[in-house]
Amino acid sequence: MILKRVFQKPFKQQMLFFFVPVTVASVLIIGLYSYFFETNNIKKNASYLMESTVNQTSVLLNDKMMTLFSQMINLSNSAAVNNLLLDGGSSGRADNFDDLLACYDSMEEIYQNYDQVIDSLYFCNNRGEEVKYFTSDVPRHIGLSLSEWMKKYNSSPHGVYWLNDHKNDVFQTMTPHRVISVFRIIGSPESQSAGILIFNLSSSYFSGIFDNVRISQNGYMMLVSRDGTLSSSSMQNQYCLTLSAVEKLKEHFGTNGSMDLRSVTNQKMVVTYHTIEVNGWMVAAVMPESDLLSTSSEFKVILMVLISLLIFVMISLTGMIARSISKPIEYLSDQVLKFDGGDMEVSFAVESENEIGVLSHGLSYLKRAVTELLAQVRREQEQKAKMQLLAMQEQIKPHFLYNTIGSIRQLVNMGKNQMASDLCVELARFYRLGISGGNEIITLAEEIDHAHSYLEIQKVRYEDDFEYEFDIPQEIAHTDMLKLSLQPLIENAIYHGIKKKEGIGTILVSGEKQQDRIILKVYDDGAGMTEDELQDLRASLALPPEVSWTRHFGLRNVNARLKLYFGPESGLEIESVKDVYTQVSILIPLKKKAGGSGSHA
Repeated sequence: MILKRVFQKPFKQQMLFFFVPVTVASVLIIGLYSYFFETNNIKKNASYLMESTVNQTSVLLNDKMMTLFSQMINLSNSAAVNNLLLDGGSSGRADNFDDLLACYDSMEEIYQNYDQVIDSLYFCNNRGEEVKYFTSDVPRHIGLSLSEWMKKYNSSPHGVYWLNDHKNDVFQTMTPHRVISVFRIIGSPESQSAGILIFNLSSSYFSGIFDNVRISQNGYMMLVSRDGTLSSSSMQNQYCLTLSAVEKLKEHFGTNGSMDLRSVTNQKMVVTYHTIEVNGWMVAAVMPESDLLSTSSEFKVILMVLISLLIFVMISLTGMIARSISKPIEYLSDQVLKFDGGDMEVSFAVESENEIGVLSHGLSYLKRAVTELLAQVRREQEQKAKMQLLAMQEQIKPHFLYNTIGSIRQLVNMGKNQMASDLCVELARFYRLGISGGNEIITLAEEIDHAHSYLEIQKVRYEDDFEYEFDIPQEIAHTDMLKLSLQPLIENAIYHGIKKKEGIGTILVSGEKQQDRIILKVYDDGAGMTEDELQDLRASLALPPEVSWTRHFGLRNVNARLKLYFGPESGLEIESVKDVYTQVSILIPLKKKAGGSGSHA
């Protein structure tokens, strides 16, 4: 019901009703696609940059930690440390002062080379001998319980352990130092000679590295191990990962990748991680997804402005196009209705050079031709029979024209502007060929062109109800032909054959030369006729033109005109089988020249 009411509205309103929503929807779809496409690209680029940053940071940390780890191993394997680990007096010396001094010198050298990284160094054995190096605040207490450490850390086959960010309990100062420790326990609680060597690395050094890495406005770096984490000092508490999120991240030790986790404020965080080779820890970059989409928010604003402008422009253009198409078509439609009502003074003039202009010119030619033909009918009473046939021929055209223009309007209403334009061209061509400069005799090629235009028009009107084909040899293309002979036969094939058939029909227009005559055939595989119907049609064709007969008007008209112009040997022959086919043949003798007025010579 709604569509029915819409189709009853003026043509311009119909176009706006259908085109404006489609235009707006199309622009919005394109805009949404652009936004999601751009957002996806931003995510991909950000992910790539995060992966690259995390990889570079992990390489840097692995290099630093590997260097200090190597220094610790070298020192633990040094002669001085090995001598200090020996049982007292086993080396033949009363004390180990030289070894203590050598161990201290080695620690001092290592510290001087890596003073930015190292916080303190410590060695002790199970006899209570200690070597310590610490240059910051004066410690309140230095030392540890070797036996407790050996009980706590006994899982490594090589005695090497790493501890993530923690308070330095070996060197206890007024202001506690946060350190990352790498240490080696030598021996066991049952060993006669045992000891521990500890390298305490400054946590602030590593957090400083993280602070120099720019992830995003609120992003930060993390160093994750099984015993704890170290984060950038710039990390805001609201973006801190939950304990469960950290535990989930720890499940991926030894791998590289990314995942989405939640912060303590339940914000979605994008985490990219990479494993450090030296100790199996993980370097992770953590970034709020809101930071990731901040750039796309600016793009979204710009896109919304562009979409609004584009919608405005498209609606304006749609209105202009609707006016430019509907105004001349409505005008021509009104004029055709007046012309069909008998007003011979109507004007079809339209200021346009496109297909509508061509149609306007064709209608103007049609009007003049109809007017002249009607005047000729009144003037030439002596050719009454001939003029009656021509008058009947011309009476058919306005009705066909009105139907065709109605089809054009319907195509435009449906938004098929290109098809409407093509139909306008074919209609103008149809009438231009039909007028033929006033000549009744034209070439067969011109008649074929006229029939082709008619079929194109009807094919648009009836869509896929039929297919058609022409098979005309070139040798007969310039044969004289009575115009408007094929079109009525094709029309009859469509309306009485194809339309009554289920499925797609076929129309074949063919021609051949047989000795002294030309035979043109219009074949269709439509409904066909019964034998009684065929005999009735043949009987109607045999009647003289002046006999009034309400049926088979088109075929009788063509048959009478052929005999009028080409003599009694010309005319129509009809064959048909019910539900199989119908074939109408036009017979034109070559030895006969066209009769009638001198313009037919």
